Parts: sequence; C-alpha cells; structure tokens
Amino acid sequence: MGNLPRATVQASGEGLAIELAKGSFLKPGGAYQVVAYGADAALLLRDGAAPEGYFAGDLASFGMAEVFGQLVAGIRSGHLVVTDGALRKTVSLRDGQVTFATSSEPHERLGKCLVRRKLVTAGQLDAALDKVRPGLKLGQVLTRSKVVSPSSLYSALTDLVRDIVVGLFELTEGHFLFLEGAPAPEDWVKLPGRTRDVVFEGIRRGEELVRLRRRMPASFRVAAGIGPAGDQAVLVAKAGAGADLQSLRGSFDGGNYDFLTTVDGLLTSGALAVQAAAQPERAPTPSAQPPSTLELYGSLIRTICMVLTGAGQTLSDLRSFFEDPLPGLEQAFAGVTLSDGGALDVGRVRQNVTAQDDAVARAMTYEALDAFVSYALFSAKNVLPPDLAKELGAEFKRIQVGAGT
Repeated sequence: MGNLPRATVQASGEGLAIELAKGSFLKPGGAYQVVAYGADAALLLRDGAAPEGYFAGDLASFGMAEVFGQLVAGIRSGHLVVTDGALRKTVSLRDGQVTFATSSEPHERLGKCLVRRKLVTAGQLDAALDKVRPGLKLGQVLTRSKVVSPSSLYSALTDLVRDIVVGLFELTEGHFLFLEGAPAPEDWVKLPGRTRDVVFEGIRRGEELVRLRRRMPASFRVAAGIGPAGDQAVLVAKAGAGADLQSLRGSFDGGNYDFLTTVDGLLTSGALAVQAAAQPERAPTPSAQPPSTLELYGSLIRTICMVLTGAGQTLSDLRSFFEDPLPGLEQAFAGVTLSDGGALDVGRVRQNVTAQDDAVARAMTYEALDAFVSYALFSAKNVLPPDLAKELGAEFKRIQVGAGT
C-alpha cells in the first residue's frame, strides 16, 4: 500500500524505538504492545486496546465480506477499525451484532444525516454545533433544546449506523483491525434488522459499485444537459460544457456509490449528457490532401466507437456485425475486424469487393460501409447525447452525398 507511513527502527529489545515519518498518527511517548512477525513485520497495539485478542489485515487481500463473516459467524464482541488514508471508520459489535458505528467521512456524520432527513435545517445544525462541548454531544444539545425529539434522534442514529456499515463494502483498499473484548461505547443502538442482512446489503452494494465503475470510470466525461437537475444543480453546473467524473466528485456530498448512482440518474433524466473525449487537433499543412471518402468513413466509425467506450460500453455488439453480416455483404466484410480503438480496415473492405468496373466496386464498398455505419449509429443511440447524435447523423449524410450513395 503506497500510503503507509514509513518508519525506521532506532533501537531494539524491550526498549524498542521507532522513528516515524512526519504526520504519523502515533504520538511520541505512547505505550504500545509489539507483536512481531519474524523479520518481516510488527504490529503495534495500544496498551489495553485488545484485552482478549485481535486480528488484522489488508483489504486488498481480505475483503470486507470475509471480515464480517468472521465477526458474525464467530459471534465476536469488540471494535472493528477500518482505515484508508485519512478515512477512518469504527464499528462496535456485541455477540456478532452491530451496536454502533462512527466515520470520519463528512456525509456520515449525525448532523448531515439529520439535515438529509429534514429533521433540522442547516442553520439549526450550525447553532447546535456551536454549543457542543466535551461531555455534551450534538444529540444532547438538539434534544435538550427540543429541536429534535429523542425518538427521531434515535431513528436517525440507527439509519446512520446502518449506512456506515453498508458503506464499508465500497472499500477495496485500506486496512482493518478488530480488537476483541474492547470496551463498548457509551452510545449503542439496536438495528431494526439482523447484522447478517446488513452484510448482505453491503455485499450487493459493493458488487453494484464495481459495475457502475466499469460503465462510468473516473475519466468518463459528462456535460450539462437540458433535463431537470433537482437538488444536484451544483453538480450539473460544475459539469458545464464538459468535465470528467474525477473532477466532479468533490461537488457531491456522499459516498462513491451514491455519487455514481446520482450521475446515472442525471444522465437518464437528461440533466447530464455523455460527452465524447476531445479529439487532438492536427496542425494543418499546406500540402495536406483532403481525406478520401474511405478515410471519412473510418473517422466516423472511430468517433462512434469512442463515444461507446467513453460511456463504459464494449464494442462486442459492433463486432458481432462481422460475425453475421447482412445478406450480400459476406464477401465485403470477410476477415475485417474492429480494433479496441475503433479502427476499421476500410481498405480491406475495398479489396474484398471485386467487380469488372472500378466505379461499381467503389459503389459496392460504400454500400457495405453504409450498412455498418447505420448499424453502429443504431447501437449507440441509447448513449449518444441528442446533439451529438444529430451531428454524427449529419456527418453520415455528408459522406453519403460525397460518395454518391
């Protein structure tokens, strides 16, 4: 893991001394138990943190589903700590059942949860936070001032704990440490369902997130559309004339799964539109010849493929056209393939077409390419923004007119 702090051992024996990298979470003078793993590794445990035992690991090799499988099936009691860089989440369990959870993520804080549920306004939350002191928590401030009823607060807290646990299954990197027998927190809740059901929901969340990321990777580009943005006006406005999802992520107050499902919903409503990646501009040269009709066909096909792959689609549907061509086009597309970058060997199509008259052979070549482009545009219509679909359709018409088809 590249984000691990580095350390250098300065002394050994019972008086172990370690020089830690700047910004380490360990404080000088702290008392820790050292669990050595030969010459390869050592685990430092704060004194008294795990009175009955522990287990730890890396999420890249031991997934969250396996971690909770151990905790639930083993009827464990203690604290699970999960970290990934600056992110830190803790889950408290008693006899294999979740009783509480906390998170360093801003959207997984009690205040944000209450605002989302419309139990308090942003102004009421700010006023309450100003009154929070050591020994006086946010929930106590809100209930004592009668801004929120105890029952509403408890309901929101149980939902928040559940959301934090389910959100853990979005993580595929980071580290975990379970401290068995650690003291129970002052606050605890009883989730309405079994922890096993929460775990299954988390597993489904993780699997769906993988599918969403494949379809909409960080480089996936979108632009503001004409549909209703609802409460995501800031996100749509930042998309503007075009932006990738990585740059838009900071405009969304929520987890990765919620972010991608929101983007997916905005694409469906038309508030966002898929944007094709910008083509690099080529400097014109005085001696450059205008592209041939075959080159224009090839360029249009590459553009359609680029839009499809940019939307997270594969080119398998387009490639299936060559496996079973339309009647009469078998010879034209014999041995023709479509590369991952959308390059179609239009010259091969021309070579495949044989006729006594060269003009007839060209016409037959253009007819074959027309059939494939029509099929490609039809296959891409579900992911093409309306303006881009119109533009590509117009370009197709111009090529056909130039080719005389």
